[in-house]
Amino acid sequence: MTLVMSTPGAYVDALKEEQVKWPVRYDDILNYYEEKWSFWSGYYTSRPTFKKMIKDASNIFHSQAKLYARKMLDQSTNDKDFQEYLDASLALGD
Repeated sequence: MTLVMSTPGAYVDALKEEQVKWPVRYDDILNYYEEKWSFWSGYYTSRPTFKKMIKDASNIFHSQAKLYARKMLDQSTNDKDFQEYLDASLALGD
């Protein structure tokens, strides 16, 4: 393993050199775009409770995904644990 001090510019250049393809995420619960030329009049004033519930659910979903990924990277996770976490993750995604 080689550790190298770097800069953000060098990091971005290395990513370009590797031709990394970033995935497009579709799992954000709150949709910010509906149609071309549509306007968000009243976005911050109409149905604030419902919007907070959506945002809270989105935060929980993303937190769960991060915890799931950390557990899957843990070397002590066995096949049974892996399957339990996978089933729980799929249940939350439905």
